[in-house]
Amino acid sequence: MTRIAYLTSQYPATSHTFIRREVEALRRAGVDIATFSIRQPSLGERSAPENREAFETTTYIQPPRLIAALRAHLACLLQHPLRYARTLVDALRHRVPGISATLYSFIYFAEAIVLANAVRQQRITHLHNHFANAAAIVGYLATRFLGIEHSLTLHGISEFDYPAGLLLREKLKHARFVACASHFCRAQALRSTDPDDWSKMMIVRCGIDTER
Repeated sequence: MTRIAYLTSQYPATSHTFIRREVEALRRAGVDIATFSIRQPSLGERSAPENREAFETTTYIQPPRLIAALRAHLACLLQHPLRYARTLVDALRHRVPGISATLYSFIYFAEAIVLANAVRQQRITHLHNHFANAAAIVGYLATRFLGIEHSLTLHGISEFDYPAGLLLREKLKHARFVACASHFCRAQALRSTDPDDWSKMMIVRCGIDTER
């Protein structure tokens, strides 16, 4: 049975209500979803009644727990040393130019290995990112390390402008499919990748429950 991980930069979040509703709807439809987030929400967001359960059932990468992170890296290094080294190389390559971006590559690599270890422990077989941002870099690297499927939802212009846009082509090539929130997003995604990958791009609207 397919078990899916949803990864975002912050979950739950007031500005990500549509992601929470999407997760809830998929779960009601019988899809097995585990939620992951790079950062924890603020106290106000996590204590909101509609977000409380989402916060309590989400696995967080930050703030870092040093001992747990070291154990995750050691486990991944010992079990798959070549993959570990290759993922570090991938992190250093999958970046924009500059010293700052190089330093962030090591951070994203460190987070990706912690994520990969948690995803493996929870027997995840597919990871889905909302937004092609820094969290998508972490998701991309983690799935490269694990050899599992990866997919994206694209939402707006920030994902096609610098810096995210410069790294989008490789993510789209790696993805099993790409959900585009609008015709505009799909058109920009087609511009960002090879024709061989165009069949992956599909329009999936962010719907709302009109009864509410």
